[in-house]
Amino acid sequence: MIEIEGVNKYYGDHHVLKDISFSVRKGEIVAMMGANGAGKSTLFDIIATLDDDFTGKVTIGGLDVRKDIRQIRRNLGYVPGKFSLYNDLTLTENLDFFASAYGASAENIRDISPYLWKSLEPFADKRAGTLSGGMKQKLAICCAMVHNQSVLLLDEPTVGVDPASRKDMWKELVTLADNGVTVFMSTHYPDEAMGSDRILFIHEGRKVIYDFPIKVKGPYRTLEDSFVEMLTARKSE
Repeated sequence: MIEIEGVNKYYGDHHVLKDISFSVRKGEIVAMMGANGAGKSTLFDIIATLDDDFTGKVTIGGLDVRKDIRQIRRNLGYVPGKFSLYNDLTLTENLDFFASAYGASAENIRDISPYLWKSLEPFADKRAGTLSGGMKQKLAICCAMVHNQSVLLLDEPTVGVDPASRKDMWKELVTLADNGVTVFMSTHYPDEAMGSDRILFIHEGRKVIYDFPIKVKGPYRTLEDSFVEMLTARKSE
């Protein structure tokens, strides 16, 4: 569904992405990990057709992200790292706006995202700007999904989200993937990465790992393992 071939990206003399290549299959959940500044958001912008100043090739469903922007955007949902909805509109108005932009109905969200919308519906008439950070993230995901897209891009969607809501988000993502939606997301949570179909690690703009979680877990310890080891070492000093 998503094909990345030899992608390089420069900001002036700064080489941000360095010969990145990988593919994501239809109905697959891929979790991308890496430190801040590794190039994750830059890669998201390229896949989301927001940045065409790169070398290499990126296709989504066989369509080129440079040449076929309109066709791709009809079938693409994108939640960037920063809240990008309309603070002065209510939750319902935000959903209506994004649904109408794609010729869809906001009512679709009840079927597409029942877990997330159930938690948001009591606040449907409140302005988006009054929501907590976690609630804003859930609204952004609902708006991205409301037009029944075939590819969903999520840039750290669970940052600031409470554990129960994070669990609901993952229920939605798994259901979407089971129904054929391709999900490509970034996360700093190892448990989320281990729950995906494949894990992509980017370090200083390079792909260093792209494999199944069970294969990644063996040779590469999780962040929790390293954290526990650090605490144990401190206590023994």
